[in-house]
Amino acid sequence: LIDAVRDNSLDSLAKIQLLDEATLLTRAGILPSAQLIPLIDAYRNETSEPVWNIISLAIGELKKFVQTDEAAEQKLRAFSGDIASNLYERLGWHATDGESEEHTKLRSTILGLTLYGENPEAIAIAQSLYDSTPLEDLDPELRPLIISSVTRYGDETLVDTLLDRYRETQSAELKQDICVGITSTRISHKIDKLLVAIKDPNVVKPQDVARWFVYLIRGRE
Repeated sequence: LIDAVRDNSLDSLAKIQLLDEATLLTRAGILPSAQLIPLIDAYRNETSEPVWNIISLAIGELKKFVQTDEAAEQKLRAFSGDIASNLYERLGWHATDGESEEHTKLRSTILGLTLYGENPEAIAIAQSLYDSTPLEDLDPELRPLIISSVTRYGDETLVDTLLDRYRETQSAELKQDICVGITSTRISHKIDKLLVAIKDPNVVKPQDVARWFVYLIRGRE
């Protein structure tokens, strides 16, 4: 089956089904998580956006198994960046004239995998876009990724700035994107500040607390 994926003799639906079922078997403890690695690797030349969605989900499943092992996490990050590298070079950060909706959605998935892979160029571009563009004007498909990247790798004062923006904005979409991004911080005292903030109904509405909590526990920190 891995060979069939690699030589593209399976159609997109079969590729999706194969990786989705393997991921579910891993989640159930029936398939060893390590067996997902060579399977995912066989998809590296894939170009279909729905298939890449499943690839991203499979890598997300593997993140659970490296949370207590920093060396393993770094290897998974490198793997994520590597399998996305071809499409990252092809799609870049900006849409082209006449681009299909599939490519637009695919770009977001590929950039997410590339930033998780800690690609220095991608991190630098995310910072540049954040510095040069008002939050409201950032591409909505990419804004959560950009905010996550600058919060994780940028100046610690960004957490305070973004929390202030969260309080001030009336845009539910922007609030959601800030929530996704700001919870990516690795700085312990800023995480402490966020844990206090989510218990303050003047900052985070009670119905949104669960979302903040779930995003915060995604990372080891």
